[in-house]
Amino acid sequence: MMKKQIFLFLLVAVTLALVSSETLRSFEASPAPAVDKVVRGTHGLARSGNKQIPLNMVLIPHGDVVLGLNQDTIEKLGQGQKGFMETFAGSLPRHTVRNIREFFCDKFEVTNAQWKAYLDATGQVPSELLRKLAWLDGPDGGASFPEGQANFPIRNVDLYEARAYAAWCGKRLPTEEEWMRAAAGDDGRLYSWGDEWKQELNASKDRRTHREILTPVGSREKAASPFGILDMTGSVWEWTDSQFRPYPKYKPIKIKFGRKSEVLSPGFDARHYILKGGVYNGNDITNILPVRQPVLPNTNYDTIGFRCVKSSKPGKDIFAAAVKELGSSYLKDSKWDDSNFYAIEISKIDAQQKIIQSFESFVFAPTTGVLTSINKVLKNGNPTPDGYLTLGVISVSRPLEEPNLPPGNYTMVYRHKGALPKEKMVEKPVAKKEAPQKPAEKKKNGKKNGKKTGKKKKGDDEVEEKTAEELKQEEEDRRIEEENRQAKEAADAENRRAQEELERIGAVLKSQKQDIEFPDGKNLVLFLNPSDAVVGYVEVEHFTEGGEEPIRVIHIQGSGRTDIEFTIRILGGKHPRFTLPIKIRNNPFLGY
Repeated sequence: MMKKQIFLFLLVAVTLALVSSETLRSFEASPAPAVDKVVRGTHGLARSGNKQIPLNMVLIPHGDVVLGLNQDTIEKLGQGQKGFMETFAGSLPRHTVRNIREFFCDKFEVTNAQWKAYLDATGQVPSELLRKLAWLDGPDGGASFPEGQANFPIRNVDLYEARAYAAWCGKRLPTEEEWMRAAAGDDGRLYSWGDEWKQELNASKDRRTHREILTPVGSREKAASPFGILDMTGSVWEWTDSQFRPYPKYKPIKIKFGRKSEVLSPGFDARHYILKGGVYNGNDITNILPVRQPVLPNTNYDTIGFRCVKSSKPGKDIFAAAVKELGSSYLKDSKWDDSNFYAIEISKIDAQQKIIQSFESFVFAPTTGVLTSINKVLKNGNPTPDGYLTLGVISVSRPLEEPNLPPGNYTMVYRHKGALPKEKMVEKPVAKKEAPQKPAEKKKNGKKNGKKTGKKKKGDDEVEEKTAEELKQEEEDRRIEEENRQAKEAADAENRRAQEELERIGAVLKSQKQDIEFPDGKNLVLFLNPSDAVVGYVEVEHFTEGGEEPIRVIHIQGSGRTDIEFTIRILGGKHPRFTLPIKIRNNPFLGY
């Protein structure tokens, strides 16, 4: 009896221990997902060049791409249906585009899980249309994607939303040429797997109804493109960033319908953008790779998704987008040198789901080939006629504390402490002379070789003839006087332009209610927003005289300050080198 009681006691104890253990585990916080950090850059420890491939992307090598269809193919595929043929006619003529630069392309279309991570990172909520359609059956009325659809392609996203996502993760939408190169490779095939239609590669079928259904990305590996990109035929239509314009050498064609011949009208319209790739429930006609499907950029269907591309050089897409957004008058004549470029990109990756959780970037590019000289900068204190020297563009994903600015893109302009008012040019002293007179003629019997030859009667006046040396000196004096006159006019014009520029900047500042007072006698780097308004500045030491030294960026531990040393390449062999001090809030770029 005693043994039985002991046995029961131990059984209960073990059971309670197990239950308690499970209960404790159930109350423990769910472990945070493992996060990988991927750093790509152009300098220092972050330098990666083309060797480090971003998450879920494939490097598409430099090469050519075949675009479009010829008339014979259009007539064969159209099968006498005018609507199809007019759509196909927008792809005339078939031609080759040479030298597409290498780039990275997403291996998969952007998924529901990746889109949700983007929304969470940026503090956004799903659009109303996304909640009502694609995410209708998701939790909390479409606040997220339906269960089991994490890896399905995101849909009901228009062009503007797709662009915003691409910019968030340092990418961009592909051009039509890039999309076709990734999908068809070098040979201009009709489908990602070749020229023969294979329904089983286009989409999966529901086992019960045998109808084509949308499936998770990457489900059809045998349908991969020549470079291993998946879902480029079928799945969902994909956005490109190319407008629906006619190809070069486009010519309308006539097709015979019954007894009549009609000119096909594709309806080119630059307000429309091109979709590519077809859709999961499409067929051998709708899903031809060369087909260009035009739609307005705010189109939002449940059959439209997208994928992104990325230049092989870190930061290049971010820089290009910054220059486009700024559109500054100070940048209109600027030139850029790929070798004089600084960029860091930091991606945090959910190691389990293989999606991007966050993205940080810092890009700086100084201008080059400035039409001025180091001597003009040093002597006049004004690098350019208006007193302002364009330095370049900076793009940062974190707020700045010095100067106090939000994340964004800025044009940087140098303002010398003597930029206004500009010192007058010192004119060379010129001896005051009487109005020049016509030299008197020499007497036939007079002396030569610069010696006086006497006087000649001219009415009641006598004019003394001048020596050759005197005539030469008069000519030199006139030349110097004319040079000084022209120099004075040029100086006055430069002063007027400088004053007008200051008035323009002052008007912009006043209109935007900016309250920025520039300190006197200080060299400044001004930060301009996309409206060319000065929104901040930092004081800098006078530049040094250098050669073509590369950019040097120093992130100072503990202070968050970053010193950017860079050279502005101008005419001649000597170039001004600046040190720009800024401070990035919670600087994530330390150590790179």
